[in-house]
Amino acid sequence: MRQMTILLFIFSLIACSAPVNKVNYYMLYVPTNVSAPSSQANKSIKVRLNKIVLADYLKQSGLSMQINQNQMYFSRHDLWAESLEAAIAKVLLIDLNKSEHMQIIGYNSPLLEQNMMELNVQIDHFYPTDRSTVLVSGAFWITSAKAEKELEQPFFFQLPLSKDGFTHAVEQQRALLQLVAQQIQQELSTLDI
Repeated sequence: MRQMTILLFIFSLIACSAPVNKVNYYMLYVPTNVSAPSSQANKSIKVRLNKIVLADYLKQSGLSMQINQNQMYFSRHDLWAESLEAAIAKVLLIDLNKSEHMQIIGYNSPLLEQNMMELNVQIDHFYPTDRSTVLVSGAFWITSAKAEKELEQPFFFQLPLSKDGFTHAVEQQRALLQLVAQQIQQELSTLDI
């Protein structure tokens, strides 16, 4: 019995001294103290941003990284602080509403109107790679009551990584979404509305 007590004491000491795995949480959208956006009332184009459609493997909380040509690594200790779908929607709403001529409204906003143009965004790839790059690809399409499809456009953007670690990768992923928003704004401005 005494040996059993000593063994339990030793195991409890070992358990207490084992390193605790640290979990890191990352955010794409970080609120900042920025000036108020320009008046939304004077914007001539109003577009509803529907829910972001993510590839299934992006719907988990762990950050991902492409290793080798066709293998994905998912971290158990580096996690998104909120769903990637919600984070991308917030970022795109902020970036797209920087335009002076269009107002982008979230799919659950009380400001929605009937027969608004609709913007749909699908993200197929959104991750850093082991080749020191980060990439985003997918497509967006814009529909309206006038026509079934006004525009459908694929996108692919890639940026270099100059530092190791997920912190820098997430910063670059945020920059990639700015490029996606710029392409959407550019395409919206060419539509005959």
